[in-house]
Amino acid sequence: VPDAFLEASGNSIVLQLLQATRSREVQRKCLNLLQVAVRMGPKFPEELGQLGAVGLLIELFTDKDNPMGSRQLCASVLAGLCAENAENRREFRKKDGVEAIRAEVVYRPDETTDNHLFYTLCVVDCVWSAVVGTRKNEIRFLDSGGLFSLLDVLEVSPLLLKRQIIGCLADLLLYRKAAKAFTQWNSQATMKGALKILLELWQSEQEAAGSMDKDGVVRELSRPLNPQEPPSDNNDWMLAADRPESRGSNSSMNSSKASMRLRQARNFADVAAASMRSKGSVQFPSRINFGGQQQSPTSINANIQSLQGKGCFKGGRGGGGATVAAAAATASAPKPAPAVAAHGFGRELLDRQDSRAKIHSVLRCIGFESQEALTIAERQQMELVKLFPTAAELETWIQVQSNLEQRGLKPIAADLKWIEDAIADRQSEAGKVQALQRKLADERRSEELAGLNRFYEDIRGRAQIRRGAMGGDGGDEFLGGLPSMGSDDDDDGFSSGDNA
Repeated sequence: VPDAFLEASGNSIVLQLLQATRSREVQRKCLNLLQVAVRMGPKFPEELGQLGAVGLLIELFTDKDNPMGSRQLCASVLAGLCAENAENRREFRKKDGVEAIRAEVVYRPDETTDNHLFYTLCVVDCVWSAVVGTRKNEIRFLDSGGLFSLLDVLEVSPLLLKRQIIGCLADLLLYRKAAKAFTQWNSQATMKGALKILLELWQSEQEAAGSMDKDGVVRELSRPLNPQEPPSDNNDWMLAADRPESRGSNSSMNSSKASMRLRQARNFADVAAASMRSKGSVQFPSRINFGGQQQSPTSINANIQSLQGKGCFKGGRGGGGATVAAAAATASAPKPAPAVAAHGFGRELLDRQDSRAKIHSVLRCIGFESQEALTIAERQQMELVKLFPTAAELETWIQVQSNLEQRGLKPIAADLKWIEDAIADRQSEAGKVQALQRKLADERRSEELAGLNRFYEDIRGRAQIRRGAMGGDGGDEFLGGLPSMGSDDDDDGFSSGDNA
């Protein structure tokens, strides 16, 4: 069918119709068709580029009179056109597409009733496909402040968009000029640097995986990243996977809403899949309440599909699977609801997403030495970020060993020694990091205790001043209500010896 479409000049006809029509509905249908076409093989983007599709789509994208849904589709089609085609990326630059897409790298969901999250996802995907990887496009993007705009969005966006942006940054920062600019950014709201934002997100991912104890130390030495057993002393571990934001973020409210929507999507997908497996087919209501908004089942299906892709979400150039932004752009496209069951989208798919590999890639590009003063908790996380490749290899070797045992396979002596030595070496490295994290945790407790002692001493000093001013017993009564820091009977266990 795709070959017949090419032979019948289908691309040319669709572009002519898109250019001539004044109907919003016909325009949207044409864009939906092009969105599918550009991902049917390299012949489609090549022919569409030769027919002038890049310039036409940029013109439609920059036209603010077009609805956000149509402009979202334009960004998605442009991403597909440029993902594997250098000539289309060159045309994208010549038609001022870099400046046009940079102007839309913002996240302001409160300013519109449309789904700004998926619109921004498509914009970031277009940046990733049409800008990143082409040096001249990258230079234009950086000169226009595109990197700083991405970091501004990273700070305030929900977790789904954060992961997309971090993947884009990991490729963009391979350019040294971009890596240097990355270290110069500071939040306008909190004055935090980009490194601190990424470490907070890393800590959030670690908490979601349940791999840290309450002191910020790796719990399971053989599996520093993804422990098999949940922590027994953490009752909130089951809720950690739904925690969308790192601590200290200013966007906790938006992130909570995003988390709620994702959980509702999960539940809907699981229920729909179970119903279709049991009945063979099922009739869905025309509109469903998803995250407080009325959406169609196909729209929810597209939202769930938007979570799939390679580790960095991006399909096309450099990755396998569907592009996350392409799925988001087709939120209202006429796809059958049974696709939820057919593709198995549900809780497992969402739980597989993990941004720790991307965070390590970004920090490796800029260097692990921070120009900012890191807190003890951040220093603990940084040590594990450095260990990430070794930790991932360790868990892989342990999984290989476990699979061999489960299948009853006995490797030869040389291979068995190789596996055991590889595990032992990497566990030794993980043990060093764990010991350093414990040392930092002890240092933090000592600092907290010293701060508490200073607090009580300050109160005692004020009480003595008050006693001298009153010249009576009032100050003594005030002092009597304070705990004695040097007393052995102190219920809290604080003493001058502890401070030492």
